[in-house]
Amino acid sequence: MPGSYDIHRCTAEEGVALADALEDIPETVFAAQRLRRKLCPAYLAGDVAHVAGAIVELFPGSLLAFGEEVSALAALIRSIPGWKSLGIAPRHAEELRTLIERESGATLRAEEAIFFTLPTPAVPYSHPTVRLLQPHEVELALTGPGGGIGAAYGSPQMLLAEGFVAGAVVDGRLVARAHTSCQSARYADIAVATDEQWRGQGLATAAASLVCQQVQQQRRTPIWSTSVDNWASRKIAEKLGFVEWSHLVYLTPETHV
Repeated sequence: MPGSYDIHRCTAEEGVALADALEDIPETVFAAQRLRRKLCPAYLAGDVAHVAGAIVELFPGSLLAFGEEVSALAALIRSIPGWKSLGIAPRHAEELRTLIERESGATLRAEEAIFFTLPTPAVPYSHPTVRLLQPHEVELALTGPGGGIGAAYGSPQMLLAEGFVAGAVVDGRLVARAHTSCQSARYADIAVATDEQWRGQGLATAAASLVCQQVQQQRRTPIWSTSVDNWASRKIAEKLGFVEWSHLVYLTPETHV
């Protein structure tokens, strides 16, 4: 009956089935890869064959919502206390935000992210310090900026074995890096980072161009995502030829939920 749902935490096998049930689009790639490798939990309203709503907990407290029934998503969220952020399609964001605020008394901040795709060959950029890393260069890959890598693969080693990492190597360490943060049958997401003192030299652009070219050789489409106000990231995407695909809204509690 409407508004009545079987709310439960997925088994690992259900999580894999949920990943397979999700449409392969840029917004689903990271969650689907984490689910298929049994690296994160998911919560379901209904069953995998008839999903009223689903929430993937990408990292502790970091949620991503799927499904068209907002009441089901609200019921799922009630079962996950202490969450810190929730990504949801813009068409449902305001209704869900209103429901959560009314029920919990919390105040939610809404921020928007943009997803881009690269349907044409990546614009080639190069730099003498930028190259692809080889699968055995795990230690070098870990010297780069921007924190850890390989979260959707299970380890940095798996990322280097299955995906791509490129960077600017200076004095035996990476000062700028681009890598595939996740991938699916159709897509691969490109993430970049540059040490502050090395910014403005085109290093991330050259590294990202190289990774995009490798992805396209595999007949996958590169994707790129960033917050709407991250103009530095958006500028790199524009240089490489990325075009806007979609938006996602992130709801963040400003008070306790």
